[in-house]
Amino acid sequence: MALLVDAEGKVARKENIVFYNNLTGGGTAVQLTKDNLTGVGAGDDEQLTIDLEKIPDGIKKIAVAITIYDGTAKKQDFGQVSNACGLKTAKIKKSYAVMIWAQSLMRT
Repeated sequence: MALLVDAEGKVARKENIVFYNNLTGGGTAVQLTKDNLTGVGAGDDEQLTIDLEKIPDGIKKIAVAITIYDGTAKKQDFGQVSNACGLKTAKIKKSYAVMIWAQSLMRT
């Protein structure tokens, strides 16, 4: 999931929320691939691609979140998952983002 945020810290339009029911945002700047929901198979099930050159001028931040679909009902949490999140970058001219990832998350 990605939230495209303006200078006021708000998501100004519903098109700026990228998730399973809206796979693109910021025109084509942010794209989410579909997830298979079963967890079957190797490799990335779902990927979020952000083209920094295409981000509209009014967007000042992109907040990214990951979730487990129906995790409570399935009794699943990120403590059971390894390598749930990764960051791959292409060559960029300057630093755009900082990513913080907790390897071990508390279970509820």
